[in-house]
Amino acid sequence: EGAPVAGAPPVGDTGPFAGAPAPAGASSVDGAAAPAAAAASSGFLGGLPSGLTQEEHELGEAVLSFLRDWSGDSAPNMVHLGGDARVREFKAAALPTAVSLKAWLKQRFSGRVEVRGQSIVAL
Repeated sequence: EGAPVAGAPPVGDTGPFAGAPAPAGASSVDGAAAPAAAAASSGFLGGLPSGLTQEEHELGEAVLSFLRDWSGDSAPNMVHLGGDARVREFKAAALPTAVSLKAWLKQRFSGRVEVRGQSIVAL
């Protein structure tokens, strides 16, 4: 009676991604995927031209538009930003999935926004 149902998420695993498989290379136990993701981000970002690509310009405009429209009591964080449908759409067009939005903001868009911990503010 207490046996888990095949394919069901573990007890207590709730939320929009409950039961979803982890992304390839992800490790929830020891964080071993973090160095690989950082290497993928720096490798991709380091290979881009010195100026922003057209896709990066569009992503940057989506980020700035989100920040202009933000009406919260405090600065939005990366979860808020990454949850915006327009930002997600342009990120998907501009960056491989292994490259985080935060890494791109810090390395390629730091003249327009500042990432403070998990918060983001327009300059």
